[in-house]
Amino acid sequence: MGRYEVDTWYYSPYPAEYQSSSLYVCERCFKYMKTRDALHAHCAVCNLWHPPGDEIYRHNTEPLVASTTNPPTATTSSESYLAPDGRRALSLFEVNGKKNPVYCQNICLLAKLFLDHKTLCYDVASFYFYVLCEFDVASGYRVFGYFSKESPNTHTMSCLLVLPQHQKKRYGRLLISLAYLLARKTRFIGTPERPLSDLGYVSFLSYWTKAVCEELQATHPKGITIHDLCHRTCIRRGDVLVVLRNLGLVTASAIDAHDVCVNGGATEAKNDGVNDRDLIAAKDVSLLRHHIEQHTHPLDIEVDVQNLRWRCALPPHNLR
Repeated sequence: MGRYEVDTWYYSPYPAEYQSSSLYVCERCFKYMKTRDALHAHCAVCNLWHPPGDEIYRHNTEPLVASTTNPPTATTSSESYLAPDGRRALSLFEVNGKKNPVYCQNICLLAKLFLDHKTLCYDVASFYFYVLCEFDVASGYRVFGYFSKESPNTHTMSCLLVLPQHQKKRYGRLLISLAYLLARKTRFIGTPERPLSDLGYVSFLSYWTKAVCEELQATHPKGITIHDLCHRTCIRRGDVLVVLRNLGLVTASAIDAHDVCVNGGATEAKNDGVNDRDLIAAKDVSLLRHHIEQHTHPLDIEVDVQNLRWRCALPPHNLR
């Protein structure tokens, strides 16, 4: 794939004639081929400069450009796409599975090679795909990963993948942050689809912990209700309760943190002894700062709603 040779982890239902020990995949459109020569021939004519959708978010750079399959002009310099912090520009594209079924099927088949629990590969019409890319002036937009959402809204996201060659760069955390940014934009209080992988469990719990601690710190010492925490963060009640219990701020014995995070659990039960309208406040604000620092990494990219250019294409589910 591109200049990378990647070991796969799981079976993916590629057509029978493509089931082999090696597969060659175009890093632009994810078309799969059986030979290196076929890949080179395809790449010579593949004109998909970026994912076939609208660019809805760009990290820390000049205004968004209109969607087009044409590459930049010869006068375009790579420096013009560098963010002020020295990173190349990162963009998020929204791709409609109904309008672009082949592209979305291809990316799902690729994702299945690295995700054990993923089942969606061909029936993509009811999903939107949010594809994270880095701009490269020589080759266009290079895909790092994506998350998907089903229409109508039932979860904050259905699936998340960072390609193995781009892992350990905090792109998974960025995709989670972007998914919740879209949720806050539409006031959708949700949670990722279960089951979660072990890595997914750790990643989401880290995001939830930091988000909840930041709200608790912002409202200290007055406090904030669980109801308001959910509405400000758009994190589902059960996930918020897991964080609060880990912080020692609620004593809901009915909550099994691992079951809630990995399998979903019985997270919306009202017999857990927790009143959503009671004020929650941390006694020691330094403990909140400690948790915020613990769940912050130097490579983290903070999302900014000012960089979002998006009108929700998904019908609302639980707008408040």
